[in-house]
Amino acid sequence: MRRAIRHNHRWLRFLRRSHRTSGVLLALFVLLLSATGILLNHSDSLGLPAAPVPAAIAAWYFGPAPAVDGVQLDGNLDGNLDGNYVYLLGETIYRDQQPLAYCQQQFAGALLVSPGTALAIGLPELDLLVLCDSELLLFTATGMLLERIGSAQGAPEALVALAWVDGNLRLGSALDSYVLDLQTLAFLPVPEVLKMPPLAEVPPALLATGIVSWEQFVLDLHSARLLGAVGPYVSDLLALLLIFMSVSGLLVWWSTRRP
Repeated sequence: MRRAIRHNHRWLRFLRRSHRTSGVLLALFVLLLSATGILLNHSDSLGLPAAPVPAAIAAWYFGPAPAVDGVQLDGNLDGNLDGNYVYLLGETIYRDQQPLAYCQQQFAGALLVSPGTALAIGLPELDLLVLCDSELLLFTATGMLLERIGSAQGAPEALVALAWVDGNLRLGSALDSYVLDLQTLAFLPVPEVLKMPPLAEVPPALLATGIVSWEQFVLDLHSARLLGAVGPYVSDLLALLLIFMSVSGLLVWWSTRRP
């Protein structure tokens, strides 16, 4: 009888200690879940969707940046040559960290348009030309797409290069070269073959993969997706701890209320 009583006491002590330990772990989890849940409930009013996390957190979030080649334009809006890259990442054309347009696979180059040239062709807001998938894309300085000039507008197939030559916009395929009149959209053949200039590696700090909003970061923290493939298992473990807490609490309560 005494042995059974001692066994029951040891079992109760084990349940109480395990209950307390599980409670501490779950308390930390519940605090994190509650805090991130409150932030997500007020995400818009706090401005979380538009606020990027610091670069150090973004680098940890994404891991090492991939090597990406692009075109560095003559200058950027601040006159600083350390930025103003145009490049293809995935299926999107970016200017530094600003997404511009969809591009399936073949990014062939980009050029700035001088204010005088933009005024002369009747598009004063035109700032940037991008050649991708044999289409010439026209953008404003803010990244708004003005027009796509492709085969439907008479553009030749397989365009792979563009450049300013003697003040004229020149586009070229592997064998042919054309001057494009941006006012009439006429492609005029010229004899010289236009070579595609070499691309330059985009500094990792400028790549769009370094961008993540606080909203996305908090959401991934809330759902344990920050842990990658381990995240679902951590959630399962915490759920099992919650079940154990409930069962052990009931067992301890039931044991203490018995005469």
